[in-house]
Amino acid sequence: SCAKGQRGGGISSWSLDLISGLPHMTRDSWRASLEKAASEIRPPHVSVYDLQVEDGTAFGRWYTPGLWPLASESEAAHLYRVASGALSKAGYEHYEVSSYALRRERKAKDQDTGAGADLADKEDGFAERAGLSGLQGSPSRTEGRSPHRSRHNSCYWSLAPFLGLGMGATSMVSPGRRAARPRSMDGYRDWVGRLEAQVEAQVEATGLPAALLGIE
Repeated sequence: SCAKGQRGGGISSWSLDLISGLPHMTRDSWRASLEKAASEIRPPHVSVYDLQVEDGTAFGRWYTPGLWPLASESEAAHLYRVASGALSKAGYEHYEVSSYALRRERKAKDQDTGAGADLADKEDGFAERAGLSGLQGSPSRTEGRSPHRSRHNSCYWSLAPFLGLGMGATSMVSPGRRAARPRSMDGYRDWVGRLEAQVEAQVEATGLPAALLGIE
């Protein structure tokens, strides 16, 4: 219900996360989840992740293999292929390993005739061959590069600068140069305290408000 409510919440681009390989997950239950996401919720962006049990994490400590069996590697690969096929068929662009973005849609009542229609038919033919045609029975056409691709993710691949805020966050301050904040609460609290002290010292030394120094 929360995900469905996003459509009327004034946010034009948001993402829904799905996790495959959950304990006791079946192929049928996974297909049902994908179908519900693609046809009922219809988020602008979907991220699909395979559940991994990592040493040193809270889940790794809680997890009991015999009690909560996970999918084998071959089954996890099959579930990945199922997700890629289902979401692509539903009109999502599979543009990264785990990322799917909804393509632009043009309603049937708005379709042109003549040269414009011929071009749209060619685009639809390409999408169908690529497995990117819309849902069966849908009156819309699926076309073009999605406007809902994650701009944040794209920063990683292009080495563009980005700012991470909060405990354990990582920033790219320049190509090839990363900076990370402390990962523990005590370390982060100490780091914030030192930063505040530096700001106060700079304000006192210059006599200028922190806002004018660009640090408030």
